[in-house]
Amino acid sequence: MIKANPTSRIQIQLYADHIRKCIGYKNKLYFPILKFLEIVLPTLIPNFNYEILSKEEMGNKHGETRPDLDLIQIREDVYSGACIGNGRDRMTIAHEIGHLLMHSKLNISLCRVENGIEEKPKIYEDPEWQADVFTGELLAPSYLIRDMSPEEVSKDANISLAAARTQLRHLPINHSQNPHERRRCL
Repeated sequence: MIKANPTSRIQIQLYADHIRKCIGYKNKLYFPILKFLEIVLPTLIPNFNYEILSKEEMGNKHGETRPDLDLIQIREDVYSGACIGNGRDRMTIAHEIGHLLMHSKLNISLCRVENGIEEKPKIYEDPEWQADVFTGELLAPSYLIRDMSPEEVSKDANISLAAARTQLRHLPINHSQNPHERRRCL
């Protein structure tokens, strides 16, 4: 079982907001995920690399991240889908970026199972949940979608309708504006 350092939804929202602010997308709903993957990440992470691999090489995996190698691998049909604006494929890439930025060998642990009984990590320790929250906040930030319908969010943020519904269900209470204005870029 894999467990990440505990991270709250609010902490992840702040992190995604900080990234958006630093690259000039704070108040723009559409986020250019491929530009971020191909141009921004290599400037932020000196050894960063990404690979586009065939279905034969990746199998059922749409993407895979190796934070220890600063590497993201994307299946070629997913990458092609993101290139033409497929919301689900854009989300897959954002999810892998979330793993890269939030999960390193320093904050991920493997847990031993006692007597064959597997203890599930708490939700806020689950790296998949963390990457999903990051994806939602990076591609459809809570503070920009508050008064929108799921269909509007899906269209304007270019994410799947299911993801838009999920993101709207998890809007923070009393979060009509972004309270993170004072954060500075590194």
